[in-house]
Amino acid sequence: FHHPIALYKLAQFLVDAFREEKKKTKKSKPMVISCIKGPTYLIVGLNNTAQSTILTRNTFGVLFRKAALAVHAQYKHDGFDASVIEIAKDDFVSFSTALQNDGEY
Repeated sequence: FHHPIALYKLAQFLVDAFREEKKKTKKSKPMVISCIKGPTYLIVGLNNTAQSTILTRNTFGVLFRKAALAVHAQYKHDGFDASVIEIAKDDFVSFSTALQNDGEY
């Protein structure tokens, strides 16, 4: 899972599995998943929609950058997909805390 697409597909699978498990839940929540990639963590954010085939605007790009800047984390956020970010291992805990505290979900 060291590639963003593989991690994204895992996140999509988990979102679909949780949706099937909790069909009666009206409000769905987004998914953030990460894996260690050498000296960094690769992090992917995925909005949860009613159907996995519906395209919605993914707001994680803004949230990721805001959390990284808030904790002065070393990060790489320059790929095609804004919902993917790499954070230095030493900054991961403070980044994830900032992300949880600032998330609008």
